[in-house]
Amino acid sequence: MTYHELQKLEYITGKGGNTQAKVQSLVDMGNSLLLKSGIIHHKEGKVWLEEFNLTEEHGASYKMVSGDKIQRSVLTATGYTYKRNSFEALKGLLSNDTAYCPFMFRDGIRGNDYVEGGATFIVLDVDTTDETADEMHDNLDGIMHHIARTSDSSNPYKYRILLASDVEINVSQREWKPLIKLVSESIGVKTADLLPMSQIYYGYKGREVLSCLDGEKLNVSDMIKNIPAITQSSEPLAPLSQRERTAMIGDAFNTFQYAYNASVGTGSISLYRAYKHMADLGFTYEEVMHVINDIVFEYWETPMDSDRFEKTIHTQIKRHYGVV
Repeated sequence: MTYHELQKLEYITGKGGNTQAKVQSLVDMGNSLLLKSGIIHHKEGKVWLEEFNLTEEHGASYKMVSGDKIQRSVLTATGYTYKRNSFEALKGLLSNDTAYCPFMFRDGIRGNDYVEGGATFIVLDVDTTDETADEMHDNLDGIMHHIARTSDSSNPYKYRILLASDVEINVSQREWKPLIKLVSESIGVKTADLLPMSQIYYGYKGREVLSCLDGEKLNVSDMIKNIPAITQSSEPLAPLSQRERTAMIGDAFNTFQYAYNASVGTGSISLYRAYKHMADLGFTYEEVMHVINDIVFEYWETPMDSDRFEKTIHTQIKRHYGVV
């Protein structure tokens, strides 16, 4: 619909104010109400609805390969098969000698120009992190995922994460990397590589795969609506002063609402995200633990089991700050 059509239907008035701002306000409200149903786009004086397709099966383009990375790279230009199956079946991409991508390739040819349709899962390539694959598996408890180490089976800090999406992801090439950034940050991983849609990933035969199959699918539908916000600024966070950190701690409930009010099954990853947020802002170990303890043992109606808390999030925080 055009602005003129919106005015005729009296959704907006032509008297005073900024028409574009008025329309954007309506769009924001509509997107909030739509939830997983779809997204309202607003661009170049027009507004339109894109309906989301909820994911039931999960598809991937793949082919069998062999050898090291260099040997595999000469085999990955063509010959892909696209198949839909259960999310559980995607485990095979990680535990066999494969080359794969979450998108369909027209005629089985790899390349951005050959990408067709949408993706039903997200792949994150993690090469630089403080958390091992096992620890990340614990952090993602409650979220449907697979995790496996990559080419170096002896390195627990380099791994690949497959996350089930709640909706089929149909975004542009330009929007893909900002979306990956949003997905990464939503689970507390700020070191995942931002790779193109046609990126090929390798699986390795015999790799152990850590899986959660009874969790919730990642809320990608909401992240798609927030892509414009992530494209506006990518500046790193500047450390806060002592006074600023104290003020933030005093207003911790509002600052870290996503952790205080974490939904069932997302507690671990919400704590991880809050800890990373504070660490990026220069919080001390004592300040971080003050907030984390307040969330887990004071606010949550059902506190996390103390043994699990110690072995997961607390162990990661202590390692980050060098606390014995």
